[in-house]
Amino acid sequence: RNGLQQGLALSDQEQWSDAVEAFEQAIAADQHRVAILINMAICHLRLRNIASAVIMANRAAELPHADMAAVEYVVNQADEDHPLHVAD
Repeated sequence: RNGLQQGLALSDQEQWSDAVEAFEQAIAADQHRVAILINMAICHLRLRNIASAVIMANRAAELPHADMAAVEYVVNQADEDHPLHVAD
């Protein structure tokens, strides 16, 4: 499996630190970069690593085809400084 898929699977299992590591490997391979950065930002939020979450969201915002709604969501969650609740 590629890093993105592995990271998403680990996120589903709420293994946030392992998911971040998988997403980092995916970024190194430069696959689906925007999605990886956003998902990594969400993992950092879950781990309460607010600064890292904002950094990842800002990196995603700088890329072509950025999902600005997702970026804004991460930044707003970080600003509110409370546990993240993601609707399926």
